[in-house]
Amino acid sequence: AALLGLGGGARLLGDIGGTNARFAWQAHAGALLGETAVYQCADHASLYDAVTHYLRSQGLGNVRERVGQLIW
Repeated sequence: AALLGLGGGARLLGDIGGTNARFAWQAHAGALLGETAVYQCADHASLYDAVTHYLRSQGLGNVRERVGQLIW
């Protein structure tokens, strides 16, 4: 599911389960997925925290700057 859509077609994709949260970055529609990561859900207090960790660890910005674009 797309969690975060940005201008130019860039988006954060996520697969959130009970054990793991998987994220990937897609630079534009049709682009190959890049910047993939898998996190243990138990290591993050919330989805917001996991998304923030992913964006920061990949150098993709801060979720607070993009919170208005989140699709939950």
